[in-house]
Amino acid sequence: MAYSAEAGVVISEVQLSLVCDDNQVDEVTAIIRKTGKIGPNISGWVYVTPVEQALPIGGKEN
Repeated sequence: MAYSAEAGVVISEVQLSLVCDDNQVDEVTAIIRKTGKIGPNISGWVYVTPVEQALPIGGKEN
């Protein structure tokens, strides 16, 4: 997301999807929240949800 601190508006938006082990969630979200901050206001949100399944698309059949 690009944010204009001078105008106070969002000028573009980005979505990041990341899968990690449960024991890495706190560390990963802390990094995203620290480095993704733009200006003094809320810059976005981090949503944490469980992954119920991960299924391949294409590739060789087992």
